[in-house]
Amino acid sequence: MEFSDPEYPGKYCILSDAERNDLFNDFQSDLKMYFEIDSFGFPDRKNETHWGSELFTETINDTESVENIIDSFINANRELYGVTDFSQLKPERFSSSWASYGGVLVQENENDRNRWMVRFKNQVYNGIEVYDTKIGMYVSAKGVYQTYGHWYSVIHLPLKEDVSYDEAKQTLIGRKFQYYDWGGGKETVITADAFYTDDNPEMMIVPYRRGNCIEMRLCWKIASKTIWNFYVDVMNGELVLNEQTVFF
Repeated sequence: MEFSDPEYPGKYCILSDAERNDLFNDFQSDLKMYFEIDSFGFPDRKNETHWGSELFTETINDTESVENIIDSFINANRELYGVTDFSQLKPERFSSSWASYGGVLVQENENDRNRWMVRFKNQVYNGIEVYDTKIGMYVSAKGVYQTYGHWYSVIHLPLKEDVSYDEAKQTLIGRKFQYYDWGGGKETVITADAFYTDDNPEMMIVPYRRGNCIEMRLCWKIASKTIWNFYVDVMNGELVLNEQTVFF
């Protein structure tokens, strides 16, 4: 697929086992046994691993301590997570609980906590949000023992768009999309009336899997009066993603 900008899009391609091993050797954590490096070079939970009660023997009762643990972890592994500095991460949710392991660990005070989950908002790159890049960190007093999600550093934004917002809408008219509700399979044909006339053009960067690579595609985000949001590439008008926003 050809684009007018030869550097577009930035991409991540599947790594060899040797490349993944090198990245894992660089991964810094006292709880490294719970992690692995995925096909594209990002940290992931190691399959078939189980957390023992020894992870949760100490209390950790304040968010500042939790943030300090995450800060240290991110700074040691910032290249793998695509985050250059902890201050870039904006918390969206904190939650905490007590893991008792069937009474093995006794909660001496009802306010004691020994495990936390912190979810951070999507990445924003040059003022543009990156789709599906929330990062979750699971923390005990021993450290970060599980994560999900990551950010992307290999992103190239074209100097100009070859497809306007209105042109992107036009590419969708007449297309058919299927969905299922309590009555079974349904089909919707997109018409001009499906779009709002007073909406403001909005862009989003969408990680798009094509073959053995993830391409970082700059898209128009088009909300509609249907059950979908549409993400259309600003360079070639390709529909990269149709996101269902209503479920039955």
